[in-house]
Amino acid sequence: MAGATPHQKMSYRDHVKKRREEKGCLYAWYMSILVCIYIQFMLCCLYCVAVVAVSVVNAARVVAAVAVLRFSKFHSA
Repeated sequence: MAGATPHQKMSYRDHVKKRREEKGCLYAWYMSILVCIYIQFMLCCLYCVAVVAVSVVNAARVVAAVAVLRFSKFHSA
């Protein structure tokens, strides 16, 4: 039975290091750009959700205030 190939004898850490070296600097730059774009997109989405939530709460407050004013005018007369 033949021994393990040099590729199989590598530890996990050595294998990861070799893969990083093979991919090079351009791959690292590309992945960092993608991560930055993803984070910016997620922050924008969270901001939009927050704006919509605040708008809904403010609209509910206005509707409640109008209802209270109408109710108080109706019962005070």
